Amino acid sequence: MRPRAAARAAASAGMTAAVLLGAGCPFAPGGKPGRGAGAGAAARSDPAPGVLPALRRTEVLFELGGAPSPSPLVLGSAGGRRTAMIVDTGAESHVLAEWLAVDARLPTRAATEAGHDAIGSAVTFSIVDRPALALEGWGAVADRPIAVTRVPAFFRDLGVGVILSPQLLATAGAAVLLDLARFRMELLPYDAAVAGLEGRGLALVPAGLRVCSDPRAAVENLAYVVPGAAEGVVVSFRVDTGARVTTLFDGSPAAVALAARATDAPDAHGASGTAAAKVVKGAHIRAGDTERTLDVRIAPGARDPACPFDGLLGIDFLRACALVLAPDRMTGTCAETVKLPPASVPAAAP
Repeated sequence: MRPRAAARAAASAGMTAAVLLGAGCPFAPGGKPGRGAGAGAAARSDPAPGVLPALRRTEVLFELGGAPSPSPLVLGSAGGRRTAMIVDTGAESHVLAEWLAVDARLPTRAATEAGHDAIGSAVTFSIVDRPALALEGWGAVADRPIAVTRVPAFFRDLGVGVILSPQLLATAGAAVLLDLARFRMELLPYDAAVAGLEGRGLALVPAGLRVCSDPRAAVENLAYVVPGAAEGVVVSFRVDTGARVTTLFDGSPAAVALAARATDAPDAHGASGTAAAKVVKGAHIRAGDTERTLDVRIAPGARDPACPFDGLLGIDFLRACALVLAPDRMTGTCAETVKLPPASVPAAAP
């Protein structure tokens, strides 16, 4: 069993929640988060000629309660309770916040082992067998066991109760098109999803993609690791839309190579707490044919021998990308440039 899946998902979203809390605008149950800066007509564009209509679709949001959100969100419900969900490809599994499981009176059972969060600390979790997840416009999600873990209290203040692993919405016959640039997530036949990428920019996924999954685990799990580079040093990145900042794990070859340029940064957040981090300003990052110049975080990271990777390819890199997610493969394209609204990051979670 790979219990790290649940803990890593909570940790990945922890940094996002800290940023949202800094905005001071929790999600009001009667309100509706928006697309965020730059939505415009592109968010409502029709499918390309010859592309089949989506089997399912939901809107992807970059705003929560009137404040910009650095990571993608969808609206939905768990156990009949309405909630915002972080769309997190870095989460191997769907994760339900413990507070929402309690509020929805969903029965849980204990997991046999503890996991480790993204900063390497032990985290315990449990399992709910029938979470009754549903997404607005999409409908019900297959009702399978998912992890439940305790998350920082401000998740509840923000109305974020689920960390959604979008790749787990794919089926044997259909892929998920997570189109971050056009603010939508769709379920399509794989070939139709790939056709929707034509003319959309630079390739994201080169040869060497690794798809990681453990059928022995207590909960369904799936993750993608792509080869890339940081300042010319080879890196294996986990594709992680839930990470606000592209991150290199300390001790990795790229982090060691860039250590002389690193300066102090706001703490890295994990499900268990915080850890000291560094930042490298203006680092050149590449994945496939897509390149960005970013402020890259160097932080502690849990090692996973079953699916090794050196860091996280975050939303700062992926914001203008469209990803096709399938159980056995992944592809994607990205615009050549991406402009993100500025966001302040608190030094530590409250």
